[in-house]
Amino acid sequence: MENVCCIELNSSAPETVLILEGWATNTSLYKALAEHIAGLGFRVLLPDLPGFGDTPPPERSWDAKDYAEFVNRFLIGRGVTRVTLLGHSHGGRTIIKALGERLITAEVPKVILIDSAGIVYEKTPAQKRRAKRYQLAKKLLRPFPALLERYKKSKGSADYNAAIPVMRETLVKLVNEDLRGLLPGIAQPTLLIWGENDKDTPLDDGKLMESLLPDGGLVTVPGAGHYAHLDNPRFVYRVVDSFLGGDK
Repeated sequence: MENVCCIELNSSAPETVLILEGWATNTSLYKALAEHIAGLGFRVLLPDLPGFGDTPPPERSWDAKDYAEFVNRFLIGRGVTRVTLLGHSHGGRTIIKALGERLITAEVPKVILIDSAGIVYEKTPAQKRRAKRYQLAKKLLRPFPALLERYKKSKGSADYNAAIPVMRETLVKLVNEDLRGLLPGIAQPTLLIWGENDKDTPLDDGKLMESLLPDGGLVTVPGAGHYAHLDNPRFVYRVVDSFLGGDK
């Protein structure tokens, strides 16, 4: 099993919730949410995914399937056979991949996705032209590593530029895989929580996911952006309480 940094709360509780963090974040951004859920009577597992927080990066670049398979190994290693999955942003993407491709061996009764990633739209003609120019420039600059690196940084996002090389390659793989085709195969009741002002994974992504999930329900969080659970925690906690408390 990989060397994983993980916060565990309420370890003796019979039901488990696994919280999967967003890209390039760490457990500190989810600890309050984890403590709230533990207060409802759940065992909560909150790991730093490989490459984030205090967990070392993978030795090679990963894609969504690699992260999903990691989650399965993590649950097996912790002896978890039944688990509610909660994912924010990249964590949501990982859950969609894991459930859509049946990569989780544990029973999953419920799912919560907060400002989830996973929807990729077809590029516009202008975007396709920029992509061709980018690939051509990389090819021409290949003999000049320093110039090539400078060029990549000038065209990359903040997340891309902040990442080490293996995580940059990972990010490219992740953001180019559209997972919408997996959503109709996720049968679990799924709560979608979305910030109304989310700019990273827009509210329209949540609406699309809701339309594709067999049992999905979308809740829009007033005044919140991409980190709805931080921007309006009281609202989010009430919604989570209602969803998780239905069987208790």
